[in-house]
Amino acid sequence: QLLWRMSPRRLEAESVRDAILAVAGRMDGRMFGEPVKVITKPSGEVVPEKELEEPGRRTVYQLVRRSQPQSLLNAFDAPVMEINCARRVTTTSATQALALMNGEFVTVQAEHFARRVMNAGQDDAARIREAVRTAFSRDPRPAELDRLLTFVRAQEGRYGDLPEAERRVRVYRDLCQALLGANEFIYLD
Repeated sequence: QLLWRMSPRRLEAESVRDAILAVAGRMDGRMFGEPVKVITKPSGEVVPEKELEEPGRRTVYQLVRRSQPQSLLNAFDAPVMEINCARRVTTTSATQALALMNGEFVTVQAEHFARRVMNAGQDDAARIREAVRTAFSRDPRPAELDRLLTFVRAQEGRYGDLPEAERRVRVYRDLCQALLGANEFIYLD
């Protein structure tokens, strides 16, 4: 039987994290070396050490402990280390969307992504085009560009009481975080 298209497939947990780092321009491409240790925050979230202060190493270099599964990777179905498994389970759950909307890692990387995009053009349309190109490897469709311009203007009104520089960063951080949480970023189609 011939199929006319492939079903969408979500990126694996490690690829999601690495893609976020790459788009934000914060991936440390260095090969080999010591593994990245993990720490447990007061909130109970398990994250790589110095994850927010320094560029992130690829996920393959992170130390994996059975007793401390990493929160972001866990949300996206990282392999269960306690048992041998021949196949990964892929789920779609609310915790994945919440991790992308509220997670500190994603918010910080979205801000780096925003700063990268803000240097790409002088006007909102050029910046939005660059953001979509960077996140999705394509130009925005005209209707998308219009919706994203409307979103940027609405966010500017929302942050109207902030100084100009901080307002622009927050507006574009919100835009970039929305792109990082989009199905087109997380799924292969």
